[in-house]
Amino acid sequence: VKNPLDGLPTSNFNLEDWKRAYSNKDTRGKDGAFEWLYEHFDKEGFSLWRVDFKYNNDLTQTFKSSN
Repeated sequence: VKNPLDGLPTSNFNLEDWKRAYSNKDTRGKDGAFEWLYEHFDKEGFSLWRVDFKYNNDLTQTFKSSN
């Protein structure tokens, strides 16, 4: 069975590099992870989504939100 995603164009955006930047840099500011993302993100091959949780105030403790 052929994977339906095989028909999509290939992207030069490396998710491993993004994961490394996000893990090792400050999130914001000069030379931060989001600056790296804005410079390298492939708008044609990927999309970004922002999610606001319905009960976001219930996720104040790390163990509740780290799944």
